[in-house]
Amino acid sequence: MLSQKDATGWDVPLRGTAAPAPRAAALDAFLRVIRAEEDRLARRERLDTKLMITRLRKLFYGGHGWDEYLIPGAAEVTPLYPFEMADPVRREFEVPGPNVLDFVDRRPRLDGAPPQLVRPGDLQEVRMHDGELVDVGHVLAGLDAINHPGPVAPLGLYAMARNVDAVTWGGDLGSVLAEVLFQGARRERALTDAELQEQIDLCAPPQDMLGNVDAYAIGAAYDISHGAGCAVSDILLDYYGGSPTAGTARSRRFTTFALEVGLGRLEGDAFAAEPAWLNRYEREIGHAAALYVGAIGDLAAWGLPYAVGAKLGLMKSARDSPLRRPLLERFVASLRSEVAREAAQA
Repeated sequence: MLSQKDATGWDVPLRGTAAPAPRAAALDAFLRVIRAEEDRLARRERLDTKLMITRLRKLFYGGHGWDEYLIPGAAEVTPLYPFEMADPVRREFEVPGPNVLDFVDRRPRLDGAPPQLVRPGDLQEVRMHDGELVDVGHVLAGLDAINHPGPVAPLGLYAMARNVDAVTWGGDLGSVLAEVLFQGARRERALTDAELQEQIDLCAPPQDMLGNVDAYAIGAAYDISHGAGCAVSDILLDYYGGSPTAGTARSRRFTTFALEVGLGRLEGDAFAAEPAWLNRYEREIGHAAALYVGAIGDLAAWGLPYAVGAKLGLMKSARDSPLRRPLLERFVASLRSEVAREAAQA
């Protein structure tokens, strides 16, 4: 549900310094943990860049759905530790008829991992040397999808054309649509602008969005698919540690992202392909919202046929959210601003 007033009081920020992250790890500390994992492996394995991107991604995102639907091309790669979704938090959601939909929020846990990795979600938000905050788990997810491209269409429902979009920015914006639907139904009214901004900050915070952008920038600047390349930790240090060789890649990250997702170059006050792109991705993030509902919603067993129908109905409501276009437009507006800033600083 979108506020009925003209939506002027909310935004989709893309930089990772605005949102608080009390558990953020310093870059050097994060890289020590990653290097310790690389050093446990034979040289041939730790220098297999493509393989190690998958293994490190599975530290943070390694549930069943990732192997089966999101990045099936990497399903056979053995994770460093068994991955499980533990400590569920259930949020009841009333749906028409004798059904209750539980939104189930789960936290990843790695069995047998060292203490600093048992709960990997506490490590993936990283504070860079210059103060930027980046969710490196999102970076690794995007890089792995780039290496294993394909569509996303669980059970043939609500297909997304590119899994790299689904596991990065598109999936995050879709989760905002779904959560706004959920929160509006709980409140039995439209969300205010402040409440909408709260959902954006929770589901697509700037550190996540910057990690999404950096996946495309790193993927374009480094040989991430090489089987005998360099350690992933070295790539991350080069890109985030202020290396002169990575200066252009990082200083033009938003420009590269716009090109990689198909928006094209910034021409005046719009990207070259912006109108057609907005039409296409309005549908894509609607599908991402439906997939989010399907992934985290569990229906109580009040009668399977009706339960399935109710869940599919909610997925359709998320897909058709009236917030799709304004949310996407705000995202693109933030991207235009960042690309313009990069051009001015060049």
